Amino acid sequence: ACGGGSCGGNASGGVGSDWTLRRRGLSHVEVIGAGHSFAWKYGSLAGNERNGGAGFPDVFMSEWPAHCRERARAVCTRSREDKWLFGYYLDNELSWWARRERTSGMFDAAMAKAPEEPAKRAVCELLRKAADNSLDAFNRQWGQSLEDWSALSALRQLSGTSESCKQVKRRFLEMTAERYFSVLTAAIREVDPNHLILGCRFMGTETADDTVWTVAGRHCDVVSVNVYPQVDVTGGRCWADRGRKVDFDRRLDDLHRLAHRPLLISEWSFAGLDTPLRCKVCAAQKFPSQVARAEAATFWMDRLEAKPYVVGWEFFMWTDDPVEGYSRAWPEDANFGLVNVEDEPYREMVAA
Repeated sequence: ACGGGSCGGNASGGVGSDWTLRRRGLSHVEVIGAGHSFAWKYGSLAGNERNGGAGFPDVFMSEWPAHCRERARAVCTRSREDKWLFGYYLDNELSWWARRERTSGMFDAAMAKAPEEPAKRAVCELLRKAADNSLDAFNRQWGQSLEDWSALSALRQLSGTSESCKQVKRRFLEMTAERYFSVLTAAIREVDPNHLILGCRFMGTETADDTVWTVAGRHCDVVSVNVYPQVDVTGGRCWADRGRKVDFDRRLDDLHRLAHRPLLISEWSFAGLDTPLRCKVCAAQKFPSQVARAEAATFWMDRLEAKPYVVGWEFFMWTDDPVEGYSRAWPEDANFGLVNVEDEPYREMVAA
């Protein structure tokens, strides 16, 4: 059954579903939105430096715990006894990839900060610890010639490529993820211990480093990911993200192994080109007709059903985009819907 924004499989209203559908036979979800709102209000560690996604919050700022508690109280207090609530999403499509590099990007973003910024202080402290507080060891590791530690905070980048340097960069990413997930999930469970925490809706399977998936699994009951797959129905093949030749089965198995938690496909869709919509701005794989679109959806859903650790999925979305797009800032004009803007169903997709 489906909601206004997304369509939840397994009798659930998805993200953005209309409030009037609640407690009428469908479970529903809530979004905390702490990371996104914090980045807007206080500052981001990594901005939106790639199409789509939301800025990543500077979780090293002292305001981060209080903001998480504030968001948890605002969203969870009213829901803690709600028997129709399936669980909480933490955020949606944060910029875990930071500066376009999923492993070292968060480190690079922190290094680019001014000396007084909390993230910069955190990364400098890590660098000193990694060098056992030896300036000589640091200089050798990173190819620098600093004369004292005070000069470290003035650096705006460190481009070390050795394995030891990569380990430090990955360690900073792990610290960042630990700070994000541990503080936010603790704030939620303090207010509401009764419902599932469903992860942060990763933007695809490739934008967050494997380290982040492992940390997410430590703190979430379910780990969620938005996937716009590419399928070859005739050839029986499926890739985890449109435009990337990443084998779906292998990648999803790997992610489940890393997180060691059930996975939820929190957004997916296909589009047809036989409607008035141009589908010019469209994240989904496009098909020539509704028949082909429904065949692809069936093929994809069968793949999900074959994964015992995939506990559900949400289809994006109930109704089509407007033919003119939503706005200049968001010109999406895609055939995502199970129904068109006149509320007429695409019968092949509905049947699928």
